[in-house]
Amino acid sequence: MPQPQAAAPTPFETYYTPQSEEYLEDYRTVVDRLFTKTDERMGWYEPWMAWIVTSHDLCKKILADERLTPNFMKWKFAPPEPAEEDKNDFERMLDNALFRLEKLPHRRVRRLSSKAFTARMTQRIEDQIEDVIVAAFDKLDGKSHFNVAETLSIDIPRGAMSRLVGIPPEKEAIFHKLGWAMVRYNGIATTGEDREELLRAALEGVAMLRGVIDARRELSDPGDDFIGMLLKAQEGDDRLNDWEILGIVAAMIAAGSDTAGDMHPTLLYALLSNPDQFDILKAKPELADNAVTEILRYEAFGKVGLHRFALEDVEFDGITVKKGEQIIIAAQAGGLDPKQWERPLELDIERNLNGNIVFGVGAHVCAGLFLAKIQARLMLREFVKRFPDAELAEPPTRDPAHYNARHITKFLVKTNV
Repeated sequence: MPQPQAAAPTPFETYYTPQSEEYLEDYRTVVDRLFTKTDERMGWYEPWMAWIVTSHDLCKKILADERLTPNFMKWKFAPPEPAEEDKNDFERMLDNALFRLEKLPHRRVRRLSSKAFTARMTQRIEDQIEDVIVAAFDKLDGKSHFNVAETLSIDIPRGAMSRLVGIPPEKEAIFHKLGWAMVRYNGIATTGEDREELLRAALEGVAMLRGVIDARRELSDPGDDFIGMLLKAQEGDDRLNDWEILGIVAAMIAAGSDTAGDMHPTLLYALLSNPDQFDILKAKPELADNAVTEILRYEAFGKVGLHRFALEDVEFDGITVKKGEQIIIAAQAGGLDPKQWERPLELDIERNLNGNIVFGVGAHVCAGLFLAKIQARLMLREFVKRFPDAELAEPPTRDPAHYNARHITKFLVKTNV
């Protein structure tokens, strides 16, 4: 009896291959092929059971669409949600994370916590973590070569996040494991066995954070640092509760710890493999912020993207996304869209980046990204000062098994000092 033939792959499915070795090593070639070989900018990706969106404009549109939610539990393939009384502390923390909250609760928490994200507080945080960056570079004194993935990528995010929240140095490793669990626990490819292992590490971290908050609440004045500002946040009688504060910290951990670990080698690799741009940054250090955004547009380390789940049937680009289905917003592809950017395959740290979606748009821009950007600016400034003649020692080695990033496991820099 003849067997039914599988449908031929669409051009999108043929050209956009985020799990391929080619994408791992040179994602720009994969994305450029999609943009030049077909007009399709949205398609189904079976390995992730999701629709993937790649055009800049469509990514931006979907990010702002309130018929979609970032709440993983609205995915039709999400594990069953336990009853409220059966939830553990890590699950309660995730329930209150900014990337999980629905529209109205999200607005309320962002409004109450806004004083912790002012320009003045940003400067205080920069001052607070500057010595973390300096100490990370001090460890490299006298070295002719160093592996960014085993030095700066670990020391800076771990130390900066711990300093921000008030974690003592001897407990930074626990905090680091919590950051990994935050990103991985609800991953689309995470197995039940993986979740159990991640949960054990996460619960230890959550207990430590709850202890920090409890201790600060007992003070007559919880302070005017980041945690203190969250504890004092108030509108009339409305205040943030402990779980909401933990949820804000969760967003900070996800971006300021795990994401930043991939960011630092990405920034340095892009600059050292484009020495003309490194020279521009050395001559114009005030371009550091623009350089960070441009590099992350050009040399994005993400393999997946931002997740959204349909609360009802919705249509984009002629495709109907059913309630409960997932859309992945591949902002890394949108960053190379030739309809948005001139010379998208070139790095230009002086580029006008108005309208970029590197850090998201709208209400769901992750609050933790501002900490990642502070880290990046300080790291680049210190690197230029310490190693102005640095060069690539060899191309980076990437982890093909990493679930969501073009993760660099080895990246040797020749310091020339």
